[in-house]
Amino acid sequence: MIPRKKWLRAALVVVLAVIAYGSFRLYLNHELRDIGGQERISDSDLQRARLLLRLGANPNAHFWMDAPLAFEIMTAWSPHGDRNRDLLFIELLEHGADPNSRDGWDESLPLLAQGFNLEVEKALLKHGGCLGNNMQTALGTMQEVEKRGNKEEIELFRAAYEQEKQKP
Repeated sequence: MIPRKKWLRAALVVVLAVIAYGSFRLYLNHELRDIGGQERISDSDLQRARLLLRLGANPNAHFWMDAPLAFEIMTAWSPHGDRNRDLLFIELLEHGADPNSRDGWDESLPLLAQGFNLEVEKALLKHGGCLGNNMQTALGTMQEVEKRGNKEEIELFRAAYEQEKQKP
C-alpha cells in the first residue's frame, strides 16, 4: 500500500503537469493568433506557425467571445496577394481548422462565401467547406462567383453547389 504522503505528492505532480500542459497549449494558440494578426506574414513567421501547429496549437481555438482562430486569420484585413496568409490558412485546414467557422456570434457567412483565391477555395472545399448557411445563401455565393467570371472557379463552385443540393 502507498503511504498517504507519497500519494499526495504524486497527485500534486499530476495536477502541476496538467496545468503546465494547458499553459503550454494556451501559449501556442496565443503565438499562432499573433502571427495571424499581422498585416503581412513573412516566410519566417509562416515557418514558425507551422511549427506551432505541429506542437499542438489549436486552429479552432476561441479566445473569450472571439471567432475561431482560422476564421480570424482569413477574414482579417491584409493586403491582397499575401501568399503566406493563404498558405497559413491552408496549413490550418490541414491541421483540423473548421472550414465552416463563423464569427463569435455565428452571424457571418461561411468562409467560402467570403471570396478567396482559387487555391484557398479548393482547400476549403476539400476539407468540407459549404457555400452557405442554407441553400438560399449557397445560391447567393454561387451567383457572386459567376459575377467574378473565373471559369475554373465557376466550375468548382457549381460542382460544390450541386453536392450541397443533394444533401438532405
